[in-house]
Order: sequence, then C-alpha cells, then structure tokens
Amino acid sequence: MCFQLAMNSQVLQTQNDLYQRKIAKFTKMRNAGIGLGIGGVVLTAAGIVMISQANWHQTTDEYGNATYNSSDGAGVAGVFSLIVGIPMAASGIVLGTIGSSKVNYYRQKLNGLSFKVNYSNNIKGFTLAYKF
Repeated sequence: MCFQLAMNSQVLQTQNDLYQRKIAKFTKMRNAGIGLGIGGVVLTAAGIVMISQANWHQTTDEYGNATYNSSDGAGVAGVFSLIVGIPMAASGIVLGTIGSSKVNYYRQKLNGLSFKVNYSNNIKGFTLAYKF
C-alpha cells in the first residue's frame, strides 16, 4: 500500500510538472503572438499613412499604360511596411489565439487533477480525482 501510494504521488507530481511546463511554453507563445499582432497592426497603419501622404507621379508609356512613382520615398516605405505588417499581424493573431487556448486547456487540466492522502483515525488511504 505504501509503495503504491508513493508511486501514484510521483506520477501525479510528474503530470503536474508537465502541465506547468506546457503552461509556461504556451504563455510565451501567447505573449509573442500578442507582440507580433500589435507590431503588425502598427506597421500596417503606418504603411497606409505613408502611402496616402506620398507624392505620386503618374507616367504613361506609348501604349497608354499608367504607372505610379513616388519621388520622396515615403510611398516605397509605406508599401514595404504593408508587406511586412500584414503577415506579422496575421501570424500574431494565430499564435496568440493558439497560445491562449492551450494555456487555458492546461490550466484546466492542472486544476482538475487532485491527489489527497487521508490519515485520520477512521479512514486511511488516498484519493486520486480528476474533475471534468
């Protein structure tokens, strides 16, 4: 009985450590996703502002095709900000959502698993419970 009690306690402790490590890992993932998302939104907004405020010149070739050029470089920087900002925001949203979901999942598993040892006069033994 004592050996089995120690073994179950050790298994439960290992399971709790695993859940705590996963919570720490997915918390980092969630925080990185939040940072990427915010950074991507800021870059996208800055790119839109730079594109709208750039000096654009329209030129046409001999076939009548119009091309737009920016003479001050703000348009090019704005396009670059959009090219970088939109994927950053999208990946940040995905990472933040997955990380948050997994953190909540493993916190629920960690809180749902309990192990109690009873050493009263009438009842001696242990209880292993999983709440779901």
